Amino acid sequence: MQKIEIYETQDQLFRSAAAIFYTLAEKAAQYHRNIYVGLSGGGTPNKLYPYLIQQKELLLWEKVEVYFSDERLVSLENGESNHYQASQNLLNLVEHPLEQRYSPDVTLNAVDASKQYEALILDNVPKKNGLPYFDIILLGLGDDGHTASLFPNQIGDEIFDDLIIPAEAKYQNRPSARISMTPKLINNAANVIFLLSGQEKAQAVYHSLMEGQDWRIWPASSINGDKNDVFWFMDEAAAKHLEMGSG
Repeated sequence: MQKIEIYETQDQLFRSAAAIFYTLAEKAAQYHRNIYVGLSGGGTPNKLYPYLIQQKELLLWEKVEVYFSDERLVSLENGESNHYQASQNLLNLVEHPLEQRYSPDVTLNAVDASKQYEALILDNVPKKNGLPYFDIILLGLGDDGHTASLFPNQIGDEIFDDLIIPAEAKYQNRPSARISMTPKLINNAANVIFLLSGQEKAQAVYHSLMEGQDWRIWPASSINGDKNDVFWFMDEAAAKHLEMGSG
């Protein structure tokens, strides 16, 4: 089910998103020993981390197994690495164990790294419906409509066949070789949380949420909430076309 939450300010947005993150994590902890989370890079998801840190006592972070919805194939010490950003801005500050952060082998090429990371997830993440089952996956949305590293006009039917795919995209002059989770994997998670802010995202938000959109052009529209809960947390600027009813 798609659940759209619109807030007047970014502060309200991120406070509410942090609250639902901890609520969902607590619920997951009642059912199994560890909590499986997919973190994302990007400006908006990174803005959530200070709000999670403020309430870090609400979760036993040593129970959290962290994976990444996508990753650039750069050193894990590179500032463009999602692993690095999450470690510096969140995980190190909540005393999350380093050995419970799972990244692809960034020394491999994109094709081999995607196969390696898919095998790692298959070996370690619990399954439901025969597929790896994450408790929470955090995602952002680019103003071009991409999410994770699923970019417009660069994806095909493989996103419904494979769990992890190689990607090549130089978005905002950032490193181009990447790997990405696919809708096949993301749509099997218990919960997906999109975090969006700013009027530059408004058109992408509208097309991603309207029925009948071409997922090749608007990749985030493939995260459909048919089998899980997909939360869209956004500010009023990002939601402006939804409120007007036109793109």
